[in-house]
Amino acid sequence: MALDDDVFAEEPIQEVDPSKLNPAEEEAPWGATMTVGNTVYAASIFWQPLQDPDNPLPEVRETAENVLDNADLYVVRPSGMPQYGLGISSEGHRSGMPVAALGLVDAFSDVPSSVSVFKVPEGWWFIAIRNDLILSEEDMLFLHEEDAKKNFISMMAVPDWGRKIAPKEWGIDGTEELDIGEILSRGSKVKLQKLKTEFSPKNIVYIAAIVLALGWLAYYIISNYFGGDEVIREVIAPPPIIKQVVDKPKIQNEPMPWDSLVLSTELASSCADAIKILTTSAVPGWKLGDINCKATGLSTTWTLEWGRIAFLKTALKVYNIKNLHFSVSEDGRTSAGTIPFNNIKKISSPPTMKTNDIMTELTDIFQALNLPITLSITNVQTEPTQKNALPMYLYSFVSFVFSSELPPADWESFFNSFASLEITDIMYNPESNVWKYEGRIYGRK
Repeated sequence: MALDDDVFAEEPIQEVDPSKLNPAEEEAPWGATMTVGNTVYAASIFWQPLQDPDNPLPEVRETAENVLDNADLYVVRPSGMPQYGLGISSEGHRSGMPVAALGLVDAFSDVPSSVSVFKVPEGWWFIAIRNDLILSEEDMLFLHEEDAKKNFISMMAVPDWGRKIAPKEWGIDGTEELDIGEILSRGSKVKLQKLKTEFSPKNIVYIAAIVLALGWLAYYIISNYFGGDEVIREVIAPPPIIKQVVDKPKIQNEPMPWDSLVLSTELASSCADAIKILTTSAVPGWKLGDINCKATGLSTTWTLEWGRIAFLKTALKVYNIKNLHFSVSEDGRTSAGTIPFNNIKKISSPPTMKTNDIMTELTDIFQALNLPITLSITNVQTEPTQKNALPMYLYSFVSFVFSSELPPADWESFFNSFASLEITDIMYNPESNVWKYEGRIYGRK
């Protein structure tokens, strides 16, 4: 049954004074590196699925330029589900530094889904892997225990984790405490690399300006010192293009994320249609795992219960699922499948509400539905460009996570009730018939 649109009707909301908010809600302190044994590992890496494993750099550069500011390091996952991660040297990451998440996912190759928190000297490392995918923003080294615990408990609401790891003193039922040093010693040590900049139009303008300036300098020297007495010595001004290039960058003209948002209703519809095809395409001897949908496409896995890999290949060939790409693990017992979403519409949707008002409205809606929801506020700032300079506020957003047995079509009223809302992840569990929705709503200043 679809949700009643009246639940989402706007009501007057009392203005909240931002100065009275808990400072802990304004920021989530995190670190970039952690020490395990005698090795310093990179943590807090931003992960994304990789559509073209044979040519990853275009996707890596596009994300670094348009999504994660100041990202200048990257790593490509060498096995398992195709993924790449981005690091930021100004935050503490270094080229040649091993990536902790890849060591752990390699050591945990026998379990496709795990959620973990490890105590390390620098803080608490939180990492979640679902269907052999390192979740996009769930590799985080928290500096405060309460932040790590809050994220872990939130993720525990998702069913069917193959392994749940947490500090013993937390006393959380169903968890175990493991030695992170022993785990990483069994995993691969894949290292961060520098993301080299290609020649962009801006770089070409700089080079052209330098060439013109050098040409003018050479002409001036020849005219003045090698041209004889009859040469008219005339000083030629440098081309004005040099000054224009220097003064070009303007922070206020930087694109905002809501300038090009994936239309949530189209993403939800594409996801539901693809999931319907997969769940009705039975494969003898193979069990379909959790299914994830992001703006880039759908991903899932099959696990062998009996039979042979030929059963899976034959079934998928018979069903002829459009644009389905699948790969088989080295032991032949699991297979990963992806379906790209290529034609989802993007829109510009500027924010209309403040983050505090969004938090209040979301809380009220889900209290009316008697449905739990996890909310958090994130503030995004620029990196200081000069010594002792203060970062500049760019924008903020409210992240939300909730689970429901209602399919995406029944949530269209909710998706359309907020400006600047984007869905970042939809997950479906075929056994429990439960959907999990993750997204964010951008707030105005």
